[in-house]
Amino acid sequence: MAIIETNNLDVKGLQGLHLYHMDTSCCAQRVRFVLNEKDLEWQSHYIDLRKQQNLSSDYLSINPNGVVPTLVHDGVVVIESNDIIQYLDEAFPTIPMMPAEAAEREIAEALIARSGEAFDSIVVLSFEFLFKPGKKDFRSIPERYKEIGIKRQKTELMQEFVSRNGFRRERIESAVKHIEADLRHLEEVLSKQAWLTGNEFGLADIAWATLAHRLYLLGYPTKSHANVNRWYRSVSERGSFQSSILDWQPKAVAVFAKTYGALRRLTGTGIGATQRQVAEGKAA
Repeated sequence: MAIIETNNLDVKGLQGLHLYHMDTSCCAQRVRFVLNEKDLEWQSHYIDLRKQQNLSSDYLSINPNGVVPTLVHDGVVVIESNDIIQYLDEAFPTIPMMPAEAAEREIAEALIARSGEAFDSIVVLSFEFLFKPGKKDFRSIPERYKEIGIKRQKTELMQEFVSRNGFRRERIESAVKHIEADLRHLEEVLSKQAWLTGNEFGLADIAWATLAHRLYLLGYPTKSHANVNRWYRSVSERGSFQSSILDWQPKAVAVFAKTYGALRRLTGTGIGATQRQVAEGKAA
């Protein structure tokens, strides 16, 4: 469990549940989803990554990784979204979101861990197929990452993104291959059970729902994954999906994603074209 110490006395004095988060962050969406499913009261602390508020000295005193979300519960600081949602399920067990049966629980835990491993690929695809037109706004970030000691892998990723040529084709195709393997695995699991968490909706579903939402926003081809599509429709019909994800998502985001996706398709550089090349074994 990613519970960390902070020297920020204001944060140590906070009572109740406080969430430092951003509107479109997949990881922040994940935590809001659990909070709302459990009908918990929480205080919002909005961190605007577009304005680099996550890299301010004040926020870094709370979360040294400079990412969202961060949960503070009665002065206890918890970071990393998958750790946060499991912390919430243990701290507020009235509405349990993990199976009681051992075999189901093991599957759910493995799926939650796998969602964390998929995140890097989601980041690459998001930057390439959604954020690329605003690349100039990210140019100062690699240097800032170096200044504050953000891990090298993340710094190098941003350096490559803001470079003249952007991401290497190999990096984009590797991300697609990773996601394709994940979707095949989810399809297999969902062919045997209604929910990723087992017989009931729970944490594994939430861990993957926000990533799936990003893929659908990007226009990622999922036609061949009937069970995943069925599952995602069921998840998106939940009231907490609306209040945790769609209500926070600026309307312009979906409009821009659709417009930019159409432009990339016209030029033959869309996410669907990349996915087809990978599926047909034509990747570099």
